[in-house]
Parts: sequence; structure tokens; C-alpha cells
Amino acid sequence: MRLQPSIIEDMELASQRLAGLATSWDGKESILKLKEANYNWRQMEWWSFYFEYLCYQKLSDQFQIPGDRFGRVKTASFDLKRTINWDIKAKAIKSDDHRSILNDMTAIQQSVEKYGAHGLIIGLCDVEYNDNQRTFQQWHEELKGGKSRYERERIQRTSIS
Repeated sequence: MRLQPSIIEDMELASQRLAGLATSWDGKESILKLKEANYNWRQMEWWSFYFEYLCYQKLSDQFQIPGDRFGRVKTASFDLKRTINWDIKAKAIKSDDHRSILNDMTAIQQSVEKYGAHGLIIGLCDVEYNDNQRTFQQWHEELKGGKSRYERERIQRTSIS
């Protein structure tokens, strides 16, 4: 399959704009920036939301945010759109499972049918989660004002996060 020149332009533009992203992020500084922007700063997967936030900052003047929405599923809205729709994902590379959950499969198929392609911007993150005393987690929890209802329910059902 040969990509349309406009799709290649999207790829080149995103690549140029994102090439200068820092490759090392301090967790506390990143979360405080997210908090200042009121952008998903309470999330345990802060690196993923920080990557998304940085991508939006670099691409918002050239890409539509959010992208198209297909279907009735709330999460089936794509992160960006220019010529095609794009999803932004960050994955911790030291996780026990090297898979990543993408957007709704039907929505992606509909987007590909409409535009001929679908874009993914993927950040592979080497995350250091905590020290033995879990000081980072404690700091983040204090900043949030304690455990969220979701976190308390997760602990009750003994799920790991």
C-alpha cells in the first residue's frame, strides 16, 4: 500500500516536532507540570499522560485535538487529526507484559476505511517506579489528598495497578 503524500507530510511533521522531546523526565516535576495544566496529574501512569501532554504541546498548532470520534464509545475519540487520525500511547518497557491497549478496534477500522491509514505515536518509557520505601508513591498520594475511591476499591478487590 502506498501512502498519500499528505499522510507522509503528517508523519514528517510529527517526527520533526517531537524529535526534540526530552528523554528523561523527573516524576515529581512532571506531575507538578501536569497539575499546573490540570491534566491527568492524579493518574498513577503519570509518564503516559505526561508524554501525551508533551505531544499535544508540540503538535496542537498543526493537528486538530481531539481527532474524529467513531461509534458511541466515549473512549473511541482519537487524540489527534490532520490528514488522518492519530493515537498517542506511552508504554512502560519494563512491564511484565509487552502489549499495549490501543483504541477501539471498530473505531480504528472505520478511521482507516475513511482516510486510508491510521497513525500511532508511541513513547517507550523506561520507568523507575519507586524506591523500597515507596517515597514517590507516598509523595504523589499526599499531593492528591489521599487515595482515590478507585484506588480504595482496587485495593479491596486486591487488583494490582
